[in-house]
Amino acid sequence: MFTQYSVVYFVTQVYMMSWVERKMAAALFAVPPTATVDEALSHFMQVLSSVLWHTTQSVNSFFLACTTRSA
Repeated sequence: MFTQYSVVYFVTQVYMMSWVERKMAAALFAVPPTATVDEALSHFMQVLSSVLWHTTQSVNSFFLACTTRSA
């Protein structure tokens, strides 16, 4: 479960990168990471479908808020 949350967090952070961060990543990597809001939401929905909502509601609410705050 932690790995799935890590993927959600990573994808969310990648799609929220600023222009400067994207340019720095392009300078460091041959192909910088890319992600979209839809990818982050689809990963998050996979997490929600694999765990019970009421047992981890605070964690799920936090990641949902992080994923959708700039959408």
